[in-house]
Amino acid sequence: MTRHTRGRLNRILLTIEIALMVSFLVGHATPNLAVRCRLLTMGHPLAAVTADIVVKKTAADVPDHRLYEVRPGPRNRDGSGDFALDTYTVKRVGLSFATLDLFDD
Repeated sequence: MTRHTRGRLNRILLTIEIALMVSFLVGHATPNLAVRCRLLTMGHPLAAVTADIVVKKTAADVPDHRLYEVRPGPRNRDGSGDFALDTYTVKRVGLSFATLDLFDD
């Protein structure tokens, strides 16, 4: 490999790394985007783009956690429809991170 080819390859790899870092930061910038990013990584791209996300309530025991509800929530892939994947806990520590928790309402 020549020096010119290595330099070009390094620039391409650096561009890819920067794009991944920027997309991670943008995907977790707000709680709403964190829930959408979580839906996307769980394999529900249509719900990630089209669903409404609303604050359900604030978790009283932990001040930095909030519950967000996805309407309409995506269903299980097995087709049973026993429960919707619609309630996410979002923890805010500089960036927002969403986790799926199952709650009985």
